[in-house]
Amino acid sequence: MTDGDTAPCRKCDTDISSSAVRCPACGYEPRTRGYPGVLLLLGIFFTIWIVTAPIGIPMIYFGLKFDKKRKGFYPTTTEPV
Repeated sequence: MTDGDTAPCRKCDTDISSSAVRCPACGYEPRTRGYPGVLLLLGIFFTIWIVTAPIGIPMIYFGLKFDKKRKGFYPTTTEPV
């Protein structure tokens, strides 16, 4: 192997292959490739959406329903008798 193919282990500083899944000296497993930040953000978004949707959807429904009723009432120009 050449120097470009190895990297120091983050835990024990032993030179290991940069494609190694686990350090042969200490057993440390470097973080696998992926997007944990994106997955975390998506998880938070969907959790908030699932929690707030049962409250927000009825609020929208009743808000539109009462808005339609309110539009059916017109102010009168005469005073009540």
